[in-house]
Amino acid sequence: MFCQNCGSLLPENAKVCPECGTPVSTEAAGGAAPEPNVAPQPQPVPQPQPHPAPQPAYQPQPQPAPQPAYQPHPAYTVQPEQPQPRSKGLAITALILSIVSIVCCCIPFLQIPLALAGLILGICGIRSGLKAMAIVAVIISALSLVFGIIMLLVLLLSPESVTYSYNFNDGDIQRWFENFFR
Repeated sequence: MFCQNCGSLLPENAKVCPECGTPVSTEAAGGAAPEPNVAPQPQPVPQPQPHPAPQPAYQPQPQPAPQPAYQPHPAYTVQPEQPQPRSKGLAITALILSIVSIVCCCIPFLQIPLALAGLILGICGIRSGLKAMAIVAVIISALSLVFGIIMLLVLLLSPESVTYSYNFNDGDIQRWFENFFR
């Protein structure tokens, strides 16, 4: 005979299973085939169903305020593009002319016209986006113009500049080199 709880072999006339300690029933001891132990299935506990909240009666939504009638946007007129001021180019040109006039300081007949052109273009270019460059060009051109006028006056008023001429002879050049390298 077998235990109905654990299924182990029971000795004859056993009242308790030696393995699990379950009491042996009398009909099992009679030699009937043991029935498999089926544990009772737990019954689900019915859960209380929540009652749905009563829905409010239909209420119409408030109507939004009426929108104003369609009004088209005013027509925009396309303005023609205004030409960009050329003063940026004027400032750059004035600076270049003023630098070239400084380089030509030994040639007053070239320095003065370059300095004047740089001065005029620099004054016109002050209204540009490159205002600092135009101001620098005006200052350099003014200094170059003053220096050119001084050089021209020295050249014209010096009596030696008109009458001075010197012809080098071979002997003069040789003496100059001898004196220079002593």
